[in-house]
Amino acid sequence: MRAWGRRLILIASLLAAPSAARAGELADFNGAVAAAYAPYRGAISYLRTGNVALAAFELDDMAAKWRDVTVRYAQAAPDAFADDPAWATTLAGIGARINQALAAIDAGQVEAGLEAIAPIRDELAELRRRNGVTVFSDRINDVSAAMAALWAYRRGEPDLASADIARDIAAKTAVLGYMFDRCRDQAPAAVREDAAFIRLLDGSEEGIKRIWRALDERDQHLLINTLRELRSFEQILFLRFG
Repeated sequence: MRAWGRRLILIASLLAAPSAARAGELADFNGAVAAAYAPYRGAISYLRTGNVALAAFELDDMAAKWRDVTVRYAQAAPDAFADDPAWATTLAGIGARINQALAAIDAGQVEAGLEAIAPIRDELAELRRRNGVTVFSDRINDVSAAMAALWAYRRGEPDLASADIARDIAAKTAVLGYMFDRCRDQAPAAVREDAAFIRLLDGSEEGIKRIWRALDERDQHLLINTLRELRSFEQILFLRFG
């Protein structure tokens, strides 16, 4: 190989090395956050069902993992977050919320514990959003937001004969269906091939079809029952894969 050819290869490798390091650093951070986020999802679920002992166990696990995140990254943000002025404040605030929730649980204040940690999900999503970082968890957050918009029709008796109401339900159903589809399409290979994930997404697809039928037939009962089912799918999706 000519000398200039070897020099080009060396230059290319030097240019690529920092990029690879940065990508690895971001992946490591996302992995550390995901490790803390798993017990967070468990704690949310247990607090909602009143299982205080298991909620405390999950929160203790999250607290330990989040301490690892803050020790490693609070003063050394990955490049993707390096220009975020609220970086250290966000990480510290999440740690404070975990401690607040643990204190509330110890005092027997389950609702206060849930209120303390519930915003963490949105705070992490906002941290990524404002820095142009996306992970699969964000796709599940999108499903949850779309489900929340449609969930408003679960209560009462929506007048499906009303053009305005039917149009609004149709628009929100279309968004939810799109978010479920995008969640399936963008899932990591291991998740996309998971049998439980496939059942959830297949069931959600059938649920979306039933909402269209409920609108066509102006069937309130079918609409409300289907919304309840879709809500269950969305919550399980968050708990298992969020």
